[in-house]
Amino acid sequence: MEIERIIKDSGISLNEIAVFESASPEETRAMASGFAERLQLGDIVLLTGELGTGKTEFARGIVSRFGSESDVSSPSYKLINRYKGAPPVYHMDFYRIKQSGEIFDIGVEEIFAEKAVFIVEWPEIGIEFFRDFYLVRINASSGDDREIRIFESVPGGSDE
Repeated sequence: MEIERIIKDSGISLNEIAVFESASPEETRAMASGFAERLQLGDIVLLTGELGTGKTEFARGIVSRFGSESDVSSPSYKLINRYKGAPPVYHMDFYRIKQSGEIFDIGVEEIFAEKAVFIVEWPEIGIEFFRDFYLVRINASSGDDREIRIFESVPGGSDE
């Protein structure tokens, strides 16, 4: 299912706030770091795109912006990584979650209660739990070229 349709069906509209072209993983990280300047405690960033398009590279850029020296990796098997920084960043991956109820089994309610920034890869399965977020859609063009579109949610709003 296309993420935008899932979001629209949930009554949330998206407002596009930025479009970038990236020619390398380094550019993707730099763009993400710049985007992270606007993030505040409690902000949620949903990352979408096919396998291998650069979602984890984008997460690396955000994590590095907040001062973490940790090696950022996709939490595909662990489901959740926490990176120390100011503020801390939680990086979650819902790819292996099959039913939305499983999200509560991994303790996300407690995690989202913390003072942190949150990144979620493959959020489609739990999109109904998010109301206020940024959506980053990464599409592969060719080779390392990527189109990165950033949206902010508009609960109860209308598409523009």
